[in-house]
Amino acid sequence: QEFSARGNFLQIPNTRDLPPPSGRSDPDRVRKLVFIGQLRMEKGLAEALDACRALPDDCHLNLFGPRMSNTDLALLDGHPHASYGGVLAPDDVPRILAAHDLLLFPSYWKGESYPGVITEAFQCGVPVVATPVGGVPDLVRHEVSGLLIEPRSAPQLRAAIDRLIDDPALYRRLCRGARAAGESFRSGPHYDRLAAELRRVAGKRVADKSEQSAQGAPAATRPTTPPPRNDEA
Repeated sequence: QEFSARGNFLQIPNTRDLPPPSGRSDPDRVRKLVFIGQLRMEKGLAEALDACRALPDDCHLNLFGPRMSNTDLALLDGHPHASYGGVLAPDDVPRILAAHDLLLFPSYWKGESYPGVITEAFQCGVPVVATPVGGVPDLVRHEVSGLLIEPRSAPQLRAAIDRLIDDPALYRRLCRGARAAGESFRSGPHYDRLAAELRRVAGKRVADKSEQSAQGAPAATRPTTPPPRNDEA
């Protein structure tokens, strides 16, 4: 946001663009929750399971992703509202996201940067409840495309889920915000802008050289002495 006011600044996302979900309409309320990512404790796995233990009877959390060495799936034993669906193939991610109402991303992992699953959820029109770690605050706008909560807080996560369950109007607004955010993060249009900018700069350079040649000035000059080596600088 700070750099966007500069005329020479371009934002180039590197997301995997997903096709818009076909036939998806915003549900009336949150029922299907999803967690997609490495099943490591630092991703907020325990907090997600704890927050979902007392969900309404028609609500359920599905977890997908590879199990890490420090993760004990015994946490799922006897859980009334959560189940593990295994590892997803990349091509299955859009279908799974579009089949759910809300993405949970309660991570406190220090390695978080710009989680691709969040932008992919947005492209599917699915809002997110997330923690402000790494680059997440640059992706998720609080109460616009999702809700931000403090890390390591199952009570805050549960309160955010309850809020969206109890306030369908807020949830639908977040769905619209998520969809708009997903479109803004699509790589394709930005790559087209970058290509156009490179053509413009290259064309300007050629034009400048032609003008210099027409005026009898050298198009480029070389230094008369070589630059100093590092040990001479």
